[in-house]
Amino acid sequence: MFFKSNAVKLCLSNGINKFSGCYRKIQFSILLRYSSSYLLEENVGINNFMSDLLEINKNKCNRNLAIQQKEHNFIPKEELRCIFKYKCEDFHVYEIDKNKKILDIEYIKKFCYEENEAKYSNDLFESEIGDTSNKFVGINKRNLKEKKHGNAVEQIDAQNEERSNAENSETEEWVHFVLYKVNKDTQEAIREISKMSDIEIKDFHYSGFKDKRSVSTQIISTNVHNLKKILDIKNYYFNKKIKTLLICKIEKCKKKIELGEHNGNRFIVVLRNIQNYEDYLKNRLNNIKKKGFINYFGMQRFGVYSNTFNKGKALISRNYKDYIKHVLDPCIFEKKLFYGNVVKDNITIYLKNACDIYHKKGAIFAYKYFTSKAKKLFDGDLANDNCVADYNNKLKIGNKSMKKSLYSFMTNSEYEAFMLLRNLYIYENNKRQKQRKKKITENIEKYDQNEGENEMDKHKLEEKHNFYENEQTCVKGISMETRRFHMHSYSAKIFNMITSYRLQNFGLNLGYGDYFYSKEICSEKSEVKNQHNYISVIYNPNNAKDVNIYNVVLPVLGCMPNRLSYLTVFKKLYREYAGKNVRLSFLEILLYLMYTLYTDNLFNAQRDIVIDKYFSYLIQDCQSGDSAVRDAIKLWGERILRNSISIKETLYIIKEFNSYINSFEYEYGMTCVFRNILVLPKNLYFCFCEYNEPKVKFISDLYKMNSGKHSISNKYLENKSIDIYDNEKGEAYLNSENSIHCFDHKKGNYIEEKNNRMQKEKTIIYNHNALVLSFNLSSSSYATMLIRELYGKRNELLVHNLIKNCQHYDNMVKQLKESLQ
Repeated sequence: MFFKSNAVKLCLSNGINKFSGCYRKIQFSILLRYSSSYLLEENVGINNFMSDLLEINKNKCNRNLAIQQKEHNFIPKEELRCIFKYKCEDFHVYEIDKNKKILDIEYIKKFCYEENEAKYSNDLFESEIGDTSNKFVGINKRNLKEKKHGNAVEQIDAQNEERSNAENSETEEWVHFVLYKVNKDTQEAIREISKMSDIEIKDFHYSGFKDKRSVSTQIISTNVHNLKKILDIKNYYFNKKIKTLLICKIEKCKKKIELGEHNGNRFIVVLRNIQNYEDYLKNRLNNIKKKGFINYFGMQRFGVYSNTFNKGKALISRNYKDYIKHVLDPCIFEKKLFYGNVVKDNITIYLKNACDIYHKKGAIFAYKYFTSKAKKLFDGDLANDNCVADYNNKLKIGNKSMKKSLYSFMTNSEYEAFMLLRNLYIYENNKRQKQRKKKITENIEKYDQNEGENEMDKHKLEEKHNFYENEQTCVKGISMETRRFHMHSYSAKIFNMITSYRLQNFGLNLGYGDYFYSKEICSEKSEVKNQHNYISVIYNPNNAKDVNIYNVVLPVLGCMPNRLSYLTVFKKLYREYAGKNVRLSFLEILLYLMYTLYTDNLFNAQRDIVIDKYFSYLIQDCQSGDSAVRDAIKLWGERILRNSISIKETLYIIKEFNSYINSFEYEYGMTCVFRNILVLPKNLYFCFCEYNEPKVKFISDLYKMNSGKHSISNKYLENKSIDIYDNEKGEAYLNSENSIHCFDHKKGNYIEEKNNRMQKEKTIIYNHNALVLSFNLSSSSYATMLIRELYGKRNELLVHNLIKNCQHYDNMVKQLKESLQ
């Protein structure tokens, strides 16, 4: 999966001697990389398992595990290693659109490979019949090589122009298309398309981010003026031999894609090397299917080697120096693993060195260093033709094509660091020129020079980039999407923390003041955000009908409507339960939330004396860890209801906090989103597969047309396959005694092997076992949290642990092969 030896290959490719100091330095950095501290689940509020909260079948699980250990000499549960994402094809993510259509592989093949799906005009293109609002552009694979790009695009433009005049399609200002990608996250794929199509990165819109190490599909939208460029790039990717990126089903629409607009995601996951633990995993899967899992934000939301929520915290607090420090931290790039790609790895090294230079000498020296190195990288012999494809001309650092090509080789954190470094370079350069201009003005006053020469000097000193006047404007030069991503990362951490607090203190019971999602509209007037119309509050759990723990939601930081605001809900609860011996879940969560934001120096940035005094007493009671915090907040909630703590001060602080939260709307564009604390996966099915080849591909995709005898199609894991699945249990085994099913990509259906093939298969001894899962989740839920619940081990899905597990798997296979030889 990942190899440390690629760093050595990088040295040798650059002509670095194996015994040189530079080589030893890189080897030492590898050791540092593997011994560095990483972000843990506890750091972002991921503390609980659903199985711990349920406390059911624990004895049964332990008894079954003991029987397994006795009969088969199985290793204990702690030794169960999660071989997850061993190959990118082991994790498929298919977006589910607003019409609940799953954009799976069959959907992609339908629009990319089948010639009879659409009628074609002039033997090449035509709009879809019967579709008057959306114009779909299809491809005839047979004629694709015979026609030139230019002619094809001209024909499309002519047809689309005629239809637009006839159907008043000037209102259709956007183009939607389905993007298929392998081993690329959303932003990386967008940067590559931007490089190849010359469309600005900011012109692309999508409903969510997809994992890098996966096979994924999603809908992307862009302006209708970019239609011609999208069609060009579509043909380019379609003709590539290895299809890691595809564009299909291009439509004209009236609205662009908004974040969170999709209905959900379909996941197909492969977990390798799970032999000896089938009963354990099967039992946990049945619990997940019945009881669900905790709806935490996954670890990928917070970064792997750097805690992105600290960037968000710095942005919310307007501490721009801290934000710059986090973005331009050399340790981020020091910890990155080398993958053997000469261009990508050298860009990482140059950027790491540039960050070091920035902290020592400033942005001007750092930016000049990086741009000069990047220019040599692209112009010199280091980059081969495959690395920088489709750019035959000599690239210059000021060239637009050079920049886009450079961006396509960067990770998200590298791209952000480069853009910030560029902005700081412009700012420092402007500052120098202002100082120079001031000196020239002083000289002009001292020495009365020629007036014409003075005007010429002033004209030379005019700066094109006057926007970057300070560190704040440099940070604002980073795209709003990137900054919001970091701010949402911090709010995701806060959500995880209050979710853990809610479940640890109130369990799976309904609480006083819990927000819940209703099927009926609860608001008398239409709210700005449609979701808010269906949110209500449980003021008395005993009277709550048709509500269960799976309807309970908690708010993510952002502006809230007055009906659901903290102040309004607290007033109603206090009037009803003041002086009573009742534990209000709403009040304790609110106190915990205010306490957390206060200790993070976000709430009360103006240093209000009343607020400082109020929380100083609470902080004194919270000095001894998490348990002390919970006990102190519980005690404070009781005191507020008994009026032991001034209700006037409490109301004042909640009012100030309410105003602070509502300011997120106009300052950061953050509106509150309510999110379920527990989630039940839909259409959860699984099967256990025996296999011999350690790197076998289990799930069909478009990367290669034939995936081998063990490949499972997407339709395999559906309840329609009665001969494969037990509909009641939702489980199956790939290899049965009667027949072996495999997928024929050319025919698109299942075939049954003959008896002679079966006899050969019976002679094979299977050494490995894998678990294949298929399930649907809502748009805001993470598949990694389901896998975490399945394994029941903390920090098992951290990237560095996954790498170690995959390396252990490789070593085990290597030893097994050597023993057989």
